[in-house]
Amino acid sequence: MRIALALAFLLVTTAPAHAAPARLLTATFSGGCDSFTIAVTGEGLEEPNAVVSYNITLTPRSGEPIAVVDSFPVVPAKDGTFRGTIRQSWEKFEYRLTAYYKLSGNVILASNLTPLHTLTMSFSPKKLNCHERPSMSNQRDMGESSD
Repeated sequence: MRIALALAFLLVTTAPAHAAPARLLTATFSGGCDSFTIAVTGEGLEEPNAVVSYNITLTPRSGEPIAVVDSFPVVPAKDGTFRGTIRQSWEKFEYRLTAYYKLSGNVILASNLTPLHTLTMSFSPKKLNCHERPSMSNQRDMGESSD
C-alpha cells in the first residue's frame, strides 16, 4: 500500500504541468462621444496570430441599435500572458454619436479564426449622453459678435 501511494505521489509531482487554457482575464471599455479605448489582459496564450475581436452595441432610447465590430492583434509574452489596448474614434465606423446610448458588448480571443475564449466587456461609463453638440463652426459663429 505504501509503495502504491509513493508511486501515485511521484506520478502527480513529476507529471508535466499543463498550461492554462488561453483566456481573457479582463476586457474594459472607456470612452465618450468622440472616441473609445478597449483594454484586455489574458493568460495561457501560445497560439500564433492571435486577435481580440470586439463588438459594441450602442442602444439609443428610440431607434435602431448601432453595432461596432473590429479586432486588434495581441502578442503573448514568453509565459503566455498578454495585454492589448486599442483607441478608436466612432468616425472610423462612420458614426457620429448624437443621442443617449446604453452600451453593451463582448470580446473574443481567437487564433487562426478559431475562437478560444469570450468575455463580456465592462463599460465605464455604461451610458453615453451625446445629444447634439454645436459644431466647431457654430461655436465660432456663436462667439462672434457684430458691432
